[in-house]
Amino acid sequence: MDCEIIFRGIWLRLLNSKSYSEPDLTAIEKWAKDKGLSNVSVESVDTGVFVKIPAIKLVSSEGTALFPKCLPDEISGIAKKKKYLNIREEAWEKADWFEPPYIMMRVTNPIIDSLTRLLSAGRERIEGDFNHHITGIYTMVDCATAIEQLFPNSLVLKGHTKTIREAYLSFYSGYKTAAIAALIPIVESAINDFLSTEAKSNLKLIEKVDYVIDAAVGKATLIHYAHCWIAKEFVKVEHLKLVDERIYVFETIRRWLKFSFFSKTSNYKGLSGLNRHVFAHGLSLVWQKPTNFHRLLGALIALAWLEGWVNEDANNSTFFPDINDDSRLLFEEAQFRTEIQFVSQNIMAERYQKHGRIAVSYTHLTLPTNRE
Repeated sequence: MDCEIIFRGIWLRLLNSKSYSEPDLTAIEKWAKDKGLSNVSVESVDTGVFVKIPAIKLVSSEGTALFPKCLPDEISGIAKKKKYLNIREEAWEKADWFEPPYIMMRVTNPIIDSLTRLLSAGRERIEGDFNHHITGIYTMVDCATAIEQLFPNSLVLKGHTKTIREAYLSFYSGYKTAAIAALIPIVESAINDFLSTEAKSNLKLIEKVDYVIDAAVGKATLIHYAHCWIAKEFVKVEHLKLVDERIYVFETIRRWLKFSFFSKTSNYKGLSGLNRHVFAHGLSLVWQKPTNFHRLLGALIALAWLEGWVNEDANNSTFFPDINDDSRLLFEEAQFRTEIQFVSQNIMAERYQKHGRIAVSYTHLTLPTNRE
């Protein structure tokens, strides 16, 4: 027995009779039994996690279904929510970033609100403004916590934890370019490690991103609707983004990975230079911007969070861990190295001046004008 065909038939019957908003529960129970379903019960419920909608829940021995009492565009406040998220996502896109998981809204909301007020100013202004905020999103102490407590438990990142830790300490020792260069390949490696051996060999790079994000969306959708069947109108990604905050975050990560980090250089619009192909093909040195170190750690933190939605064997919680002694010691070591770096820079600046030289600066790097 194909329950999906039966459930879809009941839903279409409700739509055609225009009784979906005030359905007759007894009639729905009879329709289900007439189609061969057994041990049928029907009740009114509220379904959803972040946005609740009224629905009829039909339970049978063969399967369970939800029949909403409203269409997707009839959900209370949905038009306002769509407008709000569209503006928010535009701001993230122009900042060349995504909605960061684990980070509390009290941190991100003031930042994104300031960026939305700049939407008419253009990408350069918005991305430049965001770069001033990124160290407040991914702080030294939070990055240390991720390295010592999050990444070692990640199936896709634990093998890279030593490299990430060394990059972290190198960055705060003054070797910023080397630290950034060490982290860029790990993003692609982690994406590959989400996949089965067959998927790794059969899928192109962008298809791998879709494979990973689709898996996360699929799991979150099942949880959102309590593993019940529901009409396809309610499982379209554009709708799910509006009613489930997790799926909205997934989709902003998908957009950044596909259209920024892994984008062909001819299509890349970001100014950070944090693009896999720009780095790999040596098209520019703009990826050396120090803020890209924080972006890369942010990307790896996002992938560690995403893992819990893709891999059933994932060990990490969907909540960021509280700092422990190992994380605190790593943070304090980075702080110490920063202080030593200030002293070292002052000493070396005096020595360079004695020889009539200045230190090399990469603050004016630009993207190539001719891209592949």
